[in-house]
Amino acid sequence: MVVGTESLRSFVESVEEVELLLRADEAPETFLPSPGERRKSRELKNALCRAGMVMLVAHFEGYVKSALAEFLDEITKAKPPSRRLPDSLLELFTRDRIQEIFHLEDAGERINKTRKLFNVFSDLWDDDRSVNPRLMSSRALVRQFTNAKAESLESVLVLIGVDDPIVRIEGVVRRRLEDNLHEASGVKLSAKLQEIVEKRNKIAHGDLTEKPTIPEVRGYLTFLLCLARSLDELIIERIGYCCSLR
Repeated sequence: MVVGTESLRSFVESVEEVELLLRADEAPETFLPSPGERRKSRELKNALCRAGMVMLVAHFEGYVKSALAEFLDEITKAKPPSRRLPDSLLELFTRDRIQEIFHLEDAGERINKTRKLFNVFSDLWDDDRSVNPRLMSSRALVRQFTNAKAESLESVLVLIGVDDPIVRIEGVVRRRLEDNLHEASGVKLSAKLQEIVEKRNKIAHGDLTEKPTIPEVRGYLTFLLCLARSLDELIIERIGYCCSLR
């Protein structure tokens, strides 16, 4: 029985390098200028936090994409009947192929591929037929996740069959944060992700006024780890359902 995705394990390991950046101020003899050079010391700390912020969000977005690809890989291995897959997912793969054909300039090629589309993709919509792995693309699914904002996260989770994903995840993330921080958490998932992505974008686009502190970045790290674990549970749940052969 799957207890966690490889993607989650990789994400947990990857954020260690963010912690390495944040711990730089704890070893000034190794990382920072001498105490007398306070301005340079402050600038280096700012740079480390900014780098850590960008790296952290990149790792989280990478985790989500990897977990989505892992979800589809499990389906293509199991080859369950198509009725176990949500219509939204079947529609995505069919639409992706239609769009590919639509942009062909050669009319003859378009006609041939359209005929093949109806002959081949009809199997994907036959409830009792095992899904054909060649008709599904993890690349098409991963492309639907564009950034770590709640809207993008929600849309891709709905595609794989999760109902009201943000509502489902928010309570779980709060409980995990409370367990980690030993205090009540009233975090709003959408607002927190918006805040994190906006900070990352400002830094990545060269805004030097955006200077997250070490405690802020550590707080974001804890939040994204809690979120990733909650997402992973949903993805494992969907793998279990979709890969059932019943």
